[in-house]
Amino acid sequence: MIKITGRGGFGDRGGRGGFGDRSGRGGFGDRGGRGGGRGGRTGGFEDRSDNDFRSNSDNNDSMKTFSGWPNVKTPVKTFEAGDHFIENEIPQETFQFVISHIETSNDFFIQLYSKADELSTLTDTLQNEYTNAPELNLNSIEINQVCLAKSSDQCWYRAIILSNNITKINVRFIDFGDTIDIDKKSIRQLEKKFSLTPPYAYRCMLENIEVNENFDRNKIIEKCAEQIFNGKIEKKLSNNKYLLQSDNFQKLMIDINAIKLKSKTNIKCHIIYINLDKYEFYIQDDNETMTKINNKITTTTTDEISLDNIQINSMVISLYDNKPCRAIIQADLNENVRLYFVDYGYTNICSKTSLKQCNEQLKTYSYQAKRCQLYDISSNMLDEAFKKLNEYIKIDNIEISIVNQDDDLYHVIIYIDNECFNEKFSKQSNIIDQHETTSDINDQSSTTTATTVKEQERPMSITGKRNSEEISSPSGNSLNASMNIKRQKSESDTEGMY
Repeated sequence: MIKITGRGGFGDRGGRGGFGDRSGRGGFGDRGGRGGGRGGRTGGFEDRSDNDFRSNSDNNDSMKTFSGWPNVKTPVKTFEAGDHFIENEIPQETFQFVISHIETSNDFFIQLYSKADELSTLTDTLQNEYTNAPELNLNSIEINQVCLAKSSDQCWYRAIILSNNITKINVRFIDFGDTIDIDKKSIRQLEKKFSLTPPYAYRCMLENIEVNENFDRNKIIEKCAEQIFNGKIEKKLSNNKYLLQSDNFQKLMIDINAIKLKSKTNIKCHIIYINLDKYEFYIQDDNETMTKINNKITTTTTDEISLDNIQINSMVISLYDNKPCRAIIQADLNENVRLYFVDYGYTNICSKTSLKQCNEQLKTYSYQAKRCQLYDISSNMLDEAFKKLNEYIKIDNIEISIVNQDDDLYHVIIYIDNECFNEKFSKQSNIIDQHETTSDINDQSSTTTATTVKEQERPMSITGKRNSEEISSPSGNSLNASMNIKRQKSESDTEGMY
């Protein structure tokens, strides 16, 4: 019978295990029930008899050093606490991963399968080291402070403090993702050397999906139990999550109705400004609101702004393309100011004497310029793509599809007269063009090139260096085979504890 607690990871462990047969948390190592005499357990010193400690007392002579001096006490080892964790490294290639913790259908933590042994070693080390760690000063606990915390499986793990109240401290175990309330006796300082290893858990989300808010989280846990997925991290987002691409994980989530893909409805728009230096452009997609803004500006009498009232980030009216427009003051340049025209995406230097006051109603309208980049364009085709894009500025027959959004930047696909503009300059198109050029030279070389492209499109695995016996097990799951070995070792350690 599988016992699931909402935390996943590698193998079925008696302690901080994966999703199957776990009473603790998800993760890699065989956690819980460790032996070897770790703090408070009956290992290490337990085999010493009283004779071991009487041997020195029976000898009245002081222990001598090589110089004949009396024995000098060993200096007390200094303890340097860590103050932050090193940021996660983003793998450059496709990797295998497991789900270690789930917050929602699109907020979850993953662990790289290739890091299983590293995390297991670190976890075992912490069980030895925590006895040397001083207690935290409870009067100076800070949010996001690094620490060593004891989990419900009675083992110690790296963590950060999320909140603190009179009786409980809420922490997140950074190598697994789950959170727990602990008492103040179950938290200690973390030595700096243990904070220099980045967290083994990555907090991730999928791109361009909608979450089923009413979906049972336990069903996701059940379906992800002991599953290994292929994926690639695209980038780190401004919310500190990582954007994950994983076809087989996303398909599983869609199949169980935990998520669904966002509908890609095209939006009619105008391209109003192109910034060639940044390979960005600005669009307007709400003609009705833009008309209201323009009418309000032209029909409202506005006064000049007193030079004493010019403030950074305040909204004013100034001329853009010989017509009055809304703008934000970005910088005070003595007699001039730098303005950002919020409905057009354009930045310009203007005289302070040319500025007009913006009435309060105009300030309530949202900024109409949306900052965009072309999605999936080959880097060596950007100049050509934007040169062509400039031909379509302010025309009426343009539609866009928003693929994803990062803060105020939209990554879009453009359609002009129902034809996809991006395809002409996309990465895939560039690969095909190279392939066709090669085929004109040599048909046999063409076949080889096509094969190479297909191989590049296959998901790569960090564990691809292993042989087939290491990857697969008789049960069809490499996870069970490798983790059973670790569990047996853990059980043998546990026997030595009692």
